[in-house]
Amino acid sequence: RRRITEISGELEPLNPTPQAQTLSSGDIDGVWDLRWTTSASILGRQRPRGFRVDLNRPITQEINAKELKAKNVEPITTFRWVLGGIKYTNSVEAELTPMTESKVAVQFKKFNIAGGLVSFTAPDRARGELDTTYLDTPATAYQGQQIRISRGDRGNLFVLTK
Repeated sequence: RRRITEISGELEPLNPTPQAQTLSSGDIDGVWDLRWTTSASILGRQRPRGFRVDLNRPITQEINAKELKAKNVEPITTFRWVLGGIKYTNSVEAELTPMTESKVAVQFKKFNIAGGLVSFTAPDRARGELDTTYLDTPATAYQGQQIRISRGDRGNLFVLTK
């Protein structure tokens, strides 16, 4: 954990996308795979067994900066002893409000459980902030894979690729 945090801190000052262009560049758009995070709630480690995030499948975040929308999707596999388990996803849809060119306020709007079988409106308190501190461009991507580093308002670090 300490080493990834250190490496992220070393990369952030080398950000190839000027922070003044993070949202407008178009490079932030698309589906990102979460590779690492300090957020225990996103990893679902406190959930009962059978309802935890399946770490063998990617947690994803889809961003559309033009429409100021995002969607986080977490894969779940439960009852693994029954033909390899029952696989489904939970997701949350959010609206983004720019605070700066690299930082957005996130207001979660709708939770979808079990692939949307159950959906409900998120409470107003379901919100946060996300600052993208490093964003590869297609030209700087390593072997075609872009890296994004973001920091949340609760001190969490997120490392994603697309």
